[in-house]
This record gives sequence, structure tokens and C-alpha cells, in this order.
Amino acid sequence: LALPANRQIEKSSVFYTYPQNSNLAAFNDFGADGAFWGHMPEHDLYDSAVLSTWVNDVQAFRNKGLEYMARGEFDWGFRWFTEYTGDPTSHWVRTLDDDIVTMSFMGDHSYQGYPNGWLSNHSSVFVDYFKSQVDALLSANVSHIMFDSQTSSTRSTDMNQFGGDFSTMSMDGFRAYMRDKYTTAQLASKGINNINNFNYRDFLKSRGYTHTSYMAAANRIGGGIPLFDDFIYFNRDVLNEKMAEVFDYIRSKDANIEIGATTAISEARGYIFDKDLTFLA
Repeated sequence: LALPANRQIEKSSVFYTYPQNSNLAAFNDFGADGAFWGHMPEHDLYDSAVLSTWVNDVQAFRNKGLEYMARGEFDWGFRWFTEYTGDPTSHWVRTLDDDIVTMSFMGDHSYQGYPNGWLSNHSSVFVDYFKSQVDALLSANVSHIMFDSQTSSTRSTDMNQFGGDFSTMSMDGFRAYMRDKYTTAQLASKGINNINNFNYRDFLKSRGYTHTSYMAAANRIGGGIPLFDDFIYFNRDVLNEKMAEVFDYIRSKDANIEIGATTAISEARGYIFDKDLTFLA
């Protein structure tokens, strides 16, 4: 995208990781241009008074001539999703054994009685929830927006994670994906004789897979799991489609803002080919 020069991140830009680092004694020694990980409030995101405090904090940085990289969240903001839905239980990624996938890397956290589950990108409220994040982010005078690690159905299908999202929403979506992608004959050659009642979890279990044996195979190249490639691409396609809608929503509010995402070269988990993304971290 041809963004105006005064809105672009320059190659020479220096960002402090956290906004609060600007309080460190040596901050000015680095000539930092701005703050990178600009988190919104950890909870009570939809409380206007709480959000207003953050908006004022952002403006204080901007008044100093600093840029402010506002950050949309998949995992760190799990409390927001609980607040947004009231009951997030049906929206989480689930394993082959129907266990909730939680953010074990964040410790044993819970919020309002709910564990910190991974958000399924097949959730019916996924797009609207992220649009609500955008509304909050753009209520402040931010200079750029980035979205942190995509701890969702897509990343759960990557090697050494959790094998994929077997939630009801994901299974319904995968059925529709396979119906649209293949002919009846092609489906039959893959072992699907009736696509109308196809359920990938049941399909794998009928072939003797448990979560343990499934993960052992998923963590090896050529593990031989039936339909595994289709399942990976299905999850990626859905995340890309839904986040593209979120990115378009951002552009409808600010056509010239830089939009970025974190991605890892070792994990093909992100929406890294979207037309609206202008940088990667």
C-alpha cells in the first residue's frame, strides 16, 4: 500500500518494547521513536472509564512526540473475550478428546471462573470481537496497529502444539470446506462416503486415533494422519478470511495506518499474505 511518508515506519525507527520503559532512567539515551507493545487495559476493556485512562496515557506519549504501536491480542487479552461473551466456553479450541486448549505458557490463570482458553477462529463471534478490539484501539491517538501471536485454531494445528481444533464450530466448518473443495468421488477416495454427516473427530476416532496417538503422528513429517493437510489448510483459510475482514474494517476507519502482525518463520500460522498488512514483527 502507498501510505503517506509521515505515517510509515522507517527502517531506522527505534521502539522501546513496552510503553512503561519510557520511565527508565536511560530511556532518553536511546533516542527512541516510540513504544512497541502498546497493550490496552488487561481487563474491563468495555468499561469506558477504564479505557479512557488508557486513551489519556497514549496521548501523553504522543504529546512527547513518540509513536505508539497499539496491540491487538489473541492470548494476552483472554479476559477481554470473557467480558465480551459473558461465557466463552463454547468458543474455545478443543482437542480430539474434547478437552479445552488453554494457554499453559501463561500459567494457571483464570478469569471470572473461566480458564484462559485459546479462541477458536471458527467462533461465530470471532470477527465482531476483533472489531470491538479495533474500536477500542482506534479510540486512542495511536500511530500503528499490530496483532500479536495468533493463538487460535490455526496455530493449534502446527507441529508440537495441540493437533488442531476439534470444536463443534470447527467440525461444522471443515465439513462445509470439504464439501465445497471435492467431488463426491474424490471424497469417497478419501474415505468420506457421506459428506452430510461427516465429522472429522469421529472420522479419526473410528480409525483408532486417540489424542496421544494423533499427536505422536502430527509431530512427524509424513505421520500419515488422514486428511491432515486439508485440515491445516482449512484452518489457515478461515483465519485469513476472517482477519481480512478485520483489517478491512481498520482501513475503513483509518486508510493510512500501518497494520502489522507477529509471525514466526518456523510456524506457518499467520495471515502473512493479506493485502492490508504493511509490516511483520
